Amino acid sequence: NIHDLTGLDQFPRLKTLTIDSNQLTSNAFIPRHESLEVLCVNKNQISNLAAWIEKLVQAFPRLKYLSMLHNQACPNFLNGGTAK
Repeated sequence: NIHDLTGLDQFPRLKTLTIDSNQLTSNAFIPRHESLEVLCVNKNQISNLAAWIEKLVQAFPRLKYLSMLHNQACPNFLNGGTAK
């Protein structure tokens, strides 16, 4: 039932965060974090890809890998998802 990433700044050396199957949305609060390189947010409620990516660019300058399968903003055409 996680809705935002409040408190992430309490883990300054964290490099990988998996937060699958929660309630993150495109409007979720994301604090700046200098070390995070891998973020997995599969099976959340992210619906606006542009807004989400803009937040990530500002928050995670070292991000190298992003997984966000099974979010409305990231349909998977291989399992019946659509672009709309």
